[in-house]
Amino acid sequence: MIYDKPKAGIISRLTYPGKIASELRKKKFQSAFVLHRSFTSALLAWMAGIPERIGLETQGRGFLLTVAIPIDENLHRLDNNLRILAAADEKIQTNRPEYFPGNDIGSIVEEVKKFKGEKKLVVINPNGVWETKRWQVRKFAKLVEMLTNEIGAKVVIIGSKGDEERGVQVSSGNESVLDITNRTSVDDLYRIMKISDLVITNDSGPMHIAACANAKIISIFGPTDPRRCGPRCENPIILTGEAGCLGCYKKECNDLICMKTLSVERVFEEAREILKGL
Repeated sequence: MIYDKPKAGIISRLTYPGKIASELRKKKFQSAFVLHRSFTSALLAWMAGIPERIGLETQGRGFLLTVAIPIDENLHRLDNNLRILAAADEKIQTNRPEYFPGNDIGSIVEEVKKFKGEKKLVVINPNGVWETKRWQVRKFAKLVEMLTNEIGAKVVIIGSKGDEERGVQVSSGNESVLDITNRTSVDDLYRIMKISDLVITNDSGPMHIAACANAKIISIFGPTDPRRCGPRCENPIILTGEAGCLGCYKKECNDLICMKTLSVERVFEEAREILKGL
């Protein structure tokens, strides 16, 4: 069941949770693991009348849960979520994320394989849900130019619906760049990252898909803390600018020093070292 939160309309936003809770109630679930940290997520489980409701004690929602676990801000978000399962006496066998794609291989994956040929393939995600998480698009464009001209790499630009303009700006008509923004499923992304030689990304969902694919990753961080939400994989490279306010978690910022002070040359040198070793 998809909880597709309405983005507009006060009436829809107020009534929609009740509709979902009603559908959940019909299923007669016995337990709910409330992994999302929002107040609404716990409220839904409570409104659905689910007897056992286990989740982290955030946003004052502890009274809606039957087992409210104090959050440990020193832990990675993944490990905090695993504590929810541990509270239900589930045995934790791994803390590494995995992804299991379906059997159908999309045509876009074959297109990328053909595009890659015998060259090194770099996947670039210049996007992020928050504007503050996004390294400047002109810097990504310059990085792409250096990767293709100085290393001879092939570059694939990824993104979802709404990211098309950034994809065009980053690719800049370069023949060694394939822009597949808004053309991939999650399965496609996973498979493309599997065959990549390097993924360069902002803090984002695709970053975690790359971790599942065990890709080599360069992650750009600023307002978020990589110790709490960084990629869980082998030896990721975490890059940040020089700012005293890193990890502020601001969704709006007039200065954005953390992103502005991270140079293209620094990211490129890290990428060159990784690709040179392959």
